[in-house]
Amino acid sequence: MTSLYLTNSNGTITSAPFDIPISIEYEDDLIVVQSKDLTIKKGNSYVWGTITTKDKVGNAFVRASSENLGADEAKEIKISS
Repeated sequence: MTSLYLTNSNGTITSAPFDIPISIEYEDDLIVVQSKDLTIKKGNSYVWGTITTKDKVGNAFVRASSENLGADEAKEIKISS
């Protein structure tokens, strides 16, 4: 389980003023994300998602972006046996 938080320019977690769709991209040979399109609902500050690893070892990248906000963030996940 993982979460995506909405922050302001100071890095403080903040509530969404409107529904914010989030697109998820990832390396599908190492991991699976249950939903590629998540939405931070108006008034909330986060959204939950589930990432599952496959039977492989390596480094996978997950990228979350929102066209509405011009936001784009990528993180590395290290997968070991």
